[in-house]
Amino acid sequence: MTQTITREIAATPDAVWAVVSDITRIGEWSPECYRCEWDADQEPGLGATFTGYNHVGEKEWSNQCTIVDWTAPQQVSWEVRLTGRTREIFGGDAVTRWGFKIEATSGGSLLTQTADDMRPEKLKAAGDAFLTEIPDRSIRNIETMQATVAAIAAVCE
Repeated sequence: MTQTITREIAATPDAVWAVVSDITRIGEWSPECYRCEWDADQEPGLGATFTGYNHVGEKEWSNQCTIVDWTAPQQVSWEVRLTGRTREIFGGDAVTRWGFKIEATSGGSLLTQTADDMRPEKLKAAGDAFLTEIPDRSIRNIETMQATVAAIAAVCE
């Protein structure tokens, strides 16, 4: 299931791109992802990998991410894969694809954030059992995406 949030931002596409393509800043905007770090010897761009660190309440986890689209200044997307024990149990396939798309408008830019949940049903059930604080992941994603895009707009404007 793909979810989308769109917002007009009074800033040029280049200015918005400079913000959203800096993966290390995601923790400034996201209510759930508190830090992202490029993996050793990685430079921003297609195929680069980074680790994302997340939390809900006292629960924390990290995931391995790979940039799958890097089209400056229009789009950046990455796929998320599990790490550690959860990867051993559920495998190494991508479980989510996140991204930002930027389009020029007469007032600046239209920023769209997308999240494509690709988790198999067994992993969804395990996630629900782990994060009991989140009664509905799809509603939670929309809420966090709205907060993220609003925070990005505040930085850019």
